[in-house]
Amino acid sequence: MIYQQISYSQAYLMSRLDKECFVSDWKQIDFENLLSNEAIIAIGCFSDDNLIGFIMASLILQEADIYRFATHPAYRRKGIALALFSYLSTEVKSRLISEIFLEVACDNVPAIQCYEKIGFDKVGIRHHYYTVNNKLVDAVVMKKNIL
Repeated sequence: MIYQQISYSQAYLMSRLDKECFVSDWKQIDFENLLSNEAIIAIGCFSDDNLIGFIMASLILQEADIYRFATHPAYRRKGIALALFSYLSTEVKSRLISEIFLEVACDNVPAIQCYEKIGFDKVGIRHHYYTVNNKLVDAVVMKKNIL
């Protein structure tokens, strides 16, 4: 497996994997718009030229905010999420960013457990943050101190 930064021209790969991982209205243009922003970093895990996982975050001032974090269902529980987060952490530390935030659906227990394993703590709730299958779902806000 190869871990590397994802370029603008690879936005279609992120969009395709995102649809395999989430019930989402994110489109390829959404990924393209974000990847064209200098404050955004996206790191992917590739296997035989296939994107099997990615993490995308904004890095602004002293804070990083993870926008998307996905691993193909067939590759979950193989350490890919941990490796992607490790690559992101290295970049965050090099920019002297001290905190990383993310939101996760409150009913996504496997993801919450993964984030807790990585060292995130629950710090709040965003009520009715997501719409999943026409149902409003709360998000758990999580934070990890880096420095």
